[in-house]
Amino acid sequence: MLTFDFYLDPALTTPVEAALQFVQDDAGPAAVDKVVWFGSRDATRQCLPDGGTDVLVQATGAGAGDVALATSAIDLESAVPGAALSLGAICYGGLENVIPIYLRVLDTSHTVGVRAVTITTNDLAEYLIE
Repeated sequence: MLTFDFYLDPALTTPVEAALQFVQDDAGPAAVDKVVWFGSRDATRQCLPDGGTDVLVQATGAGAGDVALATSAIDLESAVPGAALSLGAICYGGLENVIPIYLRVLDTSHTVGVRAVTITTNDLAEYLIE
């Protein structure tokens, strides 16, 4: 079982256990931003893509094409909705290495309602740092 996961807080104490909910109140909405954190509390661990080149974060679910992802609020301004976010070739454990994941949702269909978005990674392998 991987110790790396997505969390609702930077101390990595509350895992994201359900789809993130974004509410679109009217037909002319503004973008809704949220932040989650990716990492492991275990500083002796690292994760790498299992068969790929980078650790990738993706949004899935209805409306995933309307979700922009970035590692900072500034980068969110130029993030492409629907694109995967690269976290690099290796992610290290420990609270000093927690990675914020900024999400911006703007439903281009302008349909009023709740959007449920799940964030995932590509297949990862976790190793003890030696």
